[in-house]
Amino acid sequence: MFFNNSNNDIYFLSSDQNNGNQIYVLENGNTIPHKTDFDAHEVSKIAIDKNDNIYYASRNNDINEHIYIIKHNEKCSEKIGTIPYGLVNIIMLDSENNIFVGTTFYTYIFNLGENIIKRIDRLNEISFIVFDQENNAYFTNYQSNNIYTLSKNQIAKQIPIAKKIVELETNKKISSVTFNRNNIYFCANDICYSDIYKLV
Repeated sequence: MFFNNSNNDIYFLSSDQNNGNQIYVLENGNTIPHKTDFDAHEVSKIAIDKNDNIYYASRNNDINEHIYIIKHNEKCSEKIGTIPYGLVNIIMLDSENNIFVGTTFYTYIFNLGENIIKRIDRLNEISFIVFDQENNAYFTNYQSNNIYTLSKNQIAKQIPIAKKIVELETNKKISSVTFNRNNIYFCANDICYSDIYKLV
């Protein structure tokens, strides 16, 4: 995946023979990307928030994966949490900078202000996360036939509970999902669907 900061610099992961996946950047106006000089090694996933802080997941020679932050205009990483189970599939941030982490087992929310990690009930093996204009979250798993949502009101709860809003026939598998102008779009078995949902 590719992530842009406010300067339209493009950040992405690329393999380094000695240190595993490293964070690279294609700076705005340039045509050749280069490896960043961040102290990030064996990176599995990255994300960038609206303040240009970079978040990444890394095992860093540990049995568990950890989530780190590289603050804007800094080079050093700060560990902000540990994933108890599973490998990280995706990191996404909502408009309020809540950090959503989908893993091969469960899905978690980090709240930096409260320094809390919470597991979202009913969400397993998530690999797609998108947000609508009201900061509600939508989830699915690659090759699943279900889409779940988590309302912004659930995020603050001690045990956030997701709700299933789409269930296709078992022979139809979702390959991608996105959200635009209060419409949720998803593709399944090479057939694209467009439906409008409203949380009540």
